Amino acid sequence: MNNQFVTKKRNMNQSTKRNRSRQAPTALSSLLKSCLTLTALAWGLAASAQTFTTTTNFTVEAMVPDSDASGLASVQTVSTPITKLTDLKVSLKLSGTWSGDLYCFLTHGTGHSVLLNRVGRCSASDLGYNDAGLDVTFDDAATNGDIHVYRLQLSSSQGTPIPGALTNAWAPDARVAYPTDVLDTDARSAFLGSFNGVDPNGEWVLFVADMEAGDIHMLESWGLEITGDTAPIVP
Repeated sequence: MNNQFVTKKRNMNQSTKRNRSRQAPTALSSLLKSCLTLTALAWGLAASAQTFTTTTNFTVEAMVPDSDASGLASVQTVSTPITKLTDLKVSLKLSGTWSGDLYCFLTHGTGHSVLLNRVGRCSASDLGYNDAGLDVTFDDAATNGDIHVYRLQLSSSQGTPIPGALTNAWAPDARVAYPTDVLDTDARSAFLGSFNGVDPNGEWVLFVADMEAGDIHMLESWGLEITGDTAPIVP
């Protein structure tokens, strides 16, 4: 009887050892998976894109050809860690004596936005506003609204001139109608949002044309405020 008991005990010990030997790799595998998961999460956090803003200002100080649709193109190169644009604002300073003469747009890559298209031009006034110059920021979300009819916002009257240059933030004109035909009632579609998703690095072109004779305009400066995501940082 004692021999049988000893034999059974040995068999039980051997069985326990075998079970432990099976469990050890399983536990090690689970631990390894957990470590790999934590590593992947940590790497993902480290490699996530960061939000960044780049601001530029380009001094031009060039005359805009009078009554010439070929206009003036200012080509500037942007270098930024941003690789995907999510928001854009544009500053623009133009001096002159009849802002309603001006047509202005911005291009880069697949993006295109009409900033000015003969401000004030409507069925009652084919020459637009006779105000002197602009020193403004363009922002799709600007609370002042559409720059094409800024007099309505400021004085509730299309016929009331403003003193000095127009200032503050305005939404782009965004009308794509040809400048000699554009009216305040035309649809608006060429907003700054067209640049969302593009890589902002490289050449940007600001174009300005004076579409009527008799007044002189100068492109003093313009600039960009670019917000977007940088490339993921790999540890």
